[in-house]
Amino acid sequence: MVVYRHPSSLSKTKDYQKKLYDKVIKHNKLKGNRASPLATGNFHITRESKMSALILENGFMDSKTDVPIILRDDHARKTAAGIVEFLVEEFKLKKSLNKKHKPKDSTG
Repeated sequence: MVVYRHPSSLSKTKDYQKKLYDKVIKHNKLKGNRASPLATGNFHITRESKMSALILENGFMDSKTDVPIILRDDHARKTAAGIVEFLVEEFKLKKSLNKKHKPKDSTG
């Protein structure tokens, strides 16, 4: 796993990068097996964004360590749980009690 930010990003983004990495690892146990799990890259989305922007590369198909983990059914859910925990804690999000946004019943 690797979390990228732009090389010229603000220190706040670097802080977000580390916190996101830590939360996702806490949930999916897929420690970064690349040379730099907290990396920089000149990607369009991180370079052109007017706000903090990160790219999460969540496992690699060329890794004997990653493949058995990322192919498990629960891997995406665990990763999503780590991302959500980061967002909730960092941005002080609260669960909405607004019933208008309740998902529709899938039975029709």
